[in-house]
Amino acid sequence: MIIYFAVTNFKSFKERVEFNMLAGNYKRFQEHIYSEQSLNLLRCSAMYGNNGAGKSNLILAMEKLQEIVKGVLEVENVDDLPYFKLDPICIDQPTVFEIEFFFHGIRYSYYISFLKGKIIEEWLVKVFQNNKTENIFNRTIKNNKTILVVGEKSKKTTTKELMRMEIYAEELSKKGNKPFLLDGFEKEVNGLIEPFLWFYFYLKIVRPGYSYPSKIKSFEDDNFKDKAKKILTSLCLGIDDIKIESVPLDDFLGKGDDIKSAKDEIDKSHFPKIVKKGKIEYSLYKNQKDEYVAAKIVTVHNQNVDFDFFEESTGTQKIIELLPSIISAIVEKDITYVFDEIETSKHPEVIKELLRIFLNAGNTHSGQIIFSTHECNLLDLDLLRQDEIWFAEKDQKGVSHIYSLSDFKPRFDKDIRKGYLEGQFTKIPFFTNPKELNWNE
Repeated sequence: MIIYFAVTNFKSFKERVEFNMLAGNYKRFQEHIYSEQSLNLLRCSAMYGNNGAGKSNLILAMEKLQEIVKGVLEVENVDDLPYFKLDPICIDQPTVFEIEFFFHGIRYSYYISFLKGKIIEEWLVKVFQNNKTENIFNRTIKNNKTILVVGEKSKKTTTKELMRMEIYAEELSKKGNKPFLLDGFEKEVNGLIEPFLWFYFYLKIVRPGYSYPSKIKSFEDDNFKDKAKKILTSLCLGIDDIKIESVPLDDFLGKGDDIKSAKDEIDKSHFPKIVKKGKIEYSLYKNQKDEYVAAKIVTVHNQNVDFDFFEESTGTQKIIELLPSIISAIVEKDITYVFDEIETSKHPEVIKELLRIFLNAGNTHSGQIIFSTHECNLLDLDLLRQDEIWFAEKDQKGVSHIYSLSDFKPRFDKDIRKGYLEGQFTKIPFFTNPKELNWNE
C-alpha cells in the first residue's frame, strides 16, 4: 500500500510535489482507514482538476517509475523522462521519483533520480516504527564512478563483501541506466525480492481503454464469481448471472504450429492470451484443471437469456472490466490500483456505488484504490472523507501543484461539489473572464 509518492522536474511538475495516503484526524468513516505500524493509511483517494492541470501527469510519473523498476523502460536519453520545459534551467536539474509503501508488514522507502537521462542516485531503505531506517542499498555517482553499498556499511564488512559490491558497481556502470532494484532482484540480493515484487505485481496502473487480460479467467474462481454476481445484481444492469463458456484449445485453434506456439506463449506469460473471432473476445489460458482452453464471457438476462460480452453496452463492458480490480482491492492486502479517469463510459451513480461497495467492505484485508476523475458527483462527503479528496492545478507559469481538500478544513456537511464548481478550492480560476476575450476586436 502506498504511503506517499513524490516527483520533481517531470513534465508539468517543476518543484517537488507529494501525494500521500496518510489519514487526518477526521472521525468519520473509520472503515476507510488501514492501520500499520502506528500509521493510519487511507484506502481510497480521488484526484480532481481541470484539463491539463497535472492529474494524469502524476499517474504517468508513477507509471514511469514502475516501468523503470520492471525493466520495461530503459532510459536512454532526456526524452524518455520529459523534464519541465517551461524553465530552461530545468534541463540541468534532476528528475526525481520517491515512493514509500507497505508490503507484507514492512515499510520501504525508494528513491531514484536521473540527470540528462542518467541515473545519478538510487537507494532503498526499510523504515521502522520509530522512523529509524535500515539501508538495503545505496547507489551514487562520484567522479563518474558508480559507488554501491549493499546493507549497512560497518567495520564488520568483510573484504569479500566489499569486492562483491565493487563488482556489482562495475556491472551497473556497464549496464547504463538499469536500476539496482531490478539488477539486485535478478541477483537475488538479500532484501530486494519483496519490494521488487510489490512494484511488479501489487502496483496496478489502469489507463482509460485498458483491457484486463485475466478478467475471463478470474470468473473461474467461485468466490470471485459469487462476489461479481452480487455486485452486478446490485447495480441493476439487467444482468442476473455471468458465466464462462470454454472449449479445449485444440478444438478452438486446430492442430499445427498455431496451437503449439499458443501453448508456449501461455506457459511463458503471466497473463492469458487474448484473441478475437469476429466480435467475440476469447481468452486462452490454462484452467484450474491444468487444461488449455479458449473461454469467453456470457451474461445472463431474464434468468435464461444469454448474451455475448460484445452485445452489452460499452458502459456495462467497462464495469465488468473493472470488477476484478474492485474485488481484488477488497480481498487482497497491500495491492494498490491507480485509475486514470475511472469514470470513463460509466454512469456516475454506478461508479459511486462501486466505490461504496469497496469502502464498506472494511479494512481487515484490503488494498487501495486511487483515481483521477472529472466526475463531480463523487465529490460527496457522504462517500469520501475530506482527506481522501485531492486537487491538481496549474499556475500561470505552467507549473502543476497538488493539494488536499483537508487544507481548506471544510465542514463535513458542506456541499463540496458546489464549492468545487464555484472555484472555492483553487487559487487559479478555471476559465478566463469572457469579457476579457475582446470578441469585438
